[in-house]
Amino acid sequence: MATMRHINTTAMAEERKKKKEIWAIWEASIEKEYESYDPSTYESKLQKKCIYQWPNDLTLTSSMSIHRTPYMVSLGPYHHGEKNLQPMEHHKQRALYRILYRSRVSLYSFIESLEGIEQERRDSYDNLDPNLSSDSFIRMMLLDGCFILELLCSSYLNENCSDNYEPIFSREGKLRSTVAFQDMLLLENQIPLLVLRKLVEVGKLNSINSDAYLNQLISSFYRPTPEYRFASVPSFRERGILRSDEVTSYIVFMDSLIDTAEDVSLLCSRGIAKNHLDSDEDAADVFNKLGDGITYTPDEERYKDLQSYVASDWNVARAYLKRNYFQNPWSILSLLAAIALLILTFIQTLFSVLAVTKGK
Repeated sequence: MATMRHINTTAMAEERKKKKEIWAIWEASIEKEYESYDPSTYESKLQKKCIYQWPNDLTLTSSMSIHRTPYMVSLGPYHHGEKNLQPMEHHKQRALYRILYRSRVSLYSFIESLEGIEQERRDSYDNLDPNLSSDSFIRMMLLDGCFILELLCSSYLNENCSDNYEPIFSREGKLRSTVAFQDMLLLENQIPLLVLRKLVEVGKLNSINSDAYLNQLISSFYRPTPEYRFASVPSFRERGILRSDEVTSYIVFMDSLIDTAEDVSLLCSRGIAKNHLDSDEDAADVFNKLGDGITYTPDEERYKDLQSYVASDWNVARAYLKRNYFQNPWSILSLLAAIALLILTFIQTLFSVLAVTKGK
């Protein structure tokens, strides 16, 4: 027994010694990192980020996967290398070849221009894989950027208008719509705008300013109608439309307002909303899923006027009368006739009482 206790005591001592060594190494590592810690550096990195992944609480919602995963092409690092997206890699290389042929600029010139902004573009991504090599990142930015540019050019350059056999880079391309109006608009399927600027500048694809040229390409490609124009976030802020949590507040409010297709139909019939989807059920489904994963505490002050209006007995009574008695002209006429009959009956009774009184 004494021998066993001695063995156990020795083993425990060795274990404590190993733990102290591990803690000492960890402590030294933390102290070394703390010496170079600068809160402003972290804030600066956050300011550079502009391309994000979906939050975990939303990715766990299966109904949201359609808004996260590209169907045909990966753009940027988040879905790069996925097996079902590999067939489009061939078309990315074709886009590069077409731009090289049209610009007559060497491949090295494009690569060199992207090497100069590599770290800046890496900082644009949230949770970028640190193991992604420099060569892989630059190659990805080059191919994805050329692909986007060539796709946008398909609506701007006349040379592609009659290319009936081109599946992507022509107005009649069979795959063009899915790529442009689905995959290119996904949150996790983006590349920094600076990459496109560099490619336009180096390739001398146009004589005007690169931003102006890109705006021309985008407006020509998507061709927004007068009724549907997309404004940027800064423009919303300038107009006072986008402040703090107002967008989230709107989503939560509409989600609570719309539950069924009947709710959508009522709002549309009153001119409050317009439904451009296939059915009222589709519109209700959009608003019911739009708030999935949102954690939000309503601002009671913001809804104070609405709550006061709903709590008013007069407003409740007026809404009841309107809903049950003023739905159509016949209901209104029936109510007016009843009121007139009641008034005439009252007058007749009044005259009868007066006649009896005078007779006495």
